[in-house]
Amino acid sequence: MKKILIVLFFIFFQLTIIKSQDIHFSQFYNDISYENPSYIGNHEGLSKINFINRDQWRSVSVPYKTFYFGFENKIKILSGALGFNFFQDKSGDLNLKTNQFNVVYSGSFNVSKSKIFLGIYSGIGQLKIDYSNLSLLDYEAFSISSVNYLDLGLGIKHDYNLNEKILLENSFSVSHINSPLISLSNNSENNLSAKYIYKFKMTYSFLYNNIVSSFKIVDQGDFSKIEIGSFYRINTPLGYSFSPGIGYRNKDAVILHFGFNSKNYAVDFLYDLNVSNLSNASNYKGGVEVGFVYLFGNKKNVEFKKHICPDYL
Repeated sequence: MKKILIVLFFIFFQLTIIKSQDIHFSQFYNDISYENPSYIGNHEGLSKINFINRDQWRSVSVPYKTFYFGFENKIKILSGALGFNFFQDKSGDLNLKTNQFNVVYSGSFNVSKSKIFLGIYSGIGQLKIDYSNLSLLDYEAFSISSVNYLDLGLGIKHDYNLNEKILLENSFSVSHINSPLISLSNNSENNLSAKYIYKFKMTYSFLYNNIVSSFKIVDQGDFSKIEIGSFYRINTPLGYSFSPGIGYRNKDAVILHFGFNSKNYAVDFLYDLNVSNLSNASNYKGGVEVGFVYLFGNKKNVEFKKHICPDYL
């Protein structure tokens, strides 16, 4: 009986996590179209590929794993950019899995010293759970092993060049505005709560180097978080740059960051040092995250900007 109750607890715990919050990444400085559709198209060159892989809580028997891939392309006839992103999130012994594919569009226009981006996305997602490990239970009450849903969202981003050295960026997005049903039980309803994200970012350039700082607020249902971070980009005469940095997610983790840029690609390594109430259970191990961005297209010698222009950051 005790083992049955433990299994039921883990089912409830994992389903509650899904209801309360989405996946998250620790790249506080990066503009990911999954978080805000207005981010696409704000890059050098014609096209951009973005890849992220995250492993969390590796001390537990089955670590939480998240994979993300995004592609975006500027389209002149649409006066904006069109792209897509896909992510897969696996969590826990029950192999609770979320797959989602989104199509994203963003348009932009200039107002004096500002640039405004407006974006929308439409996606199809699937939530799936594996009950094969529940040999101790008659799990007919949990007979729904997967559910498909439609997901809609929108966002806005405002870039303002305060002067030649300072760029200010403000963005706001609403995800899951249709609150899709994601229940895996015949006896309950579980809707994906709307998620609101506000992010402020400042880039300060001096002596050919940059300091990038950001502040982000996320609110979704009963869950909310504040994330701050900053990194210092050191641009070298050889054409590449290094970016050591640090961030903090309230009541959760200290984020250690190191990035490397070379012409048209960037690689980022991040580690979340767990400082939450789960520190002991996770043996103080947090999340390992690796990000990769590649720019390409019809512009000669496409490369990441190393000055104030917001074409990448």
